[in-house]
Amino acid sequence: MSEDEKHGRYTSWLSDEGKAQHDAVDRQLTPRSWKVLEDGVKLGGSFSPSAYELFGFNSLEAFRPSAKALENVHLVTSVRDESDKRRMSIVITPKAFLISHYRESSKETRRH
Repeated sequence: MSEDEKHGRYTSWLSDEGKAQHDAVDRQLTPRSWKVLEDGVKLGGSFSPSAYELFGFNSLEAFRPSAKALENVHLVTSVRDESDKRRMSIVITPKAFLISHYRESSKETRRH
């Protein structure tokens, strides 16, 4: 098998797996939750809940349902800071990065 064939198979698998994972959670998330995921990926995959304004929310209380919805479908996880147990970070999961890649690839395909 040539390198081009391997790359083609891998790209096809990546797309199929991303679609399957996306379709499994799509109906459980609102457009607002999807936007939080997209923005979280753009921020590098880790952010503080107190950064809610970066996501277009007016308060932490307004931000929480979107973050919780993502956590419920295992697209983000909450991690407590080891040195300061009061501090928390929200971290994008590998599954979420796969879905994000699928969503971005789908957008690009629709544009062309």
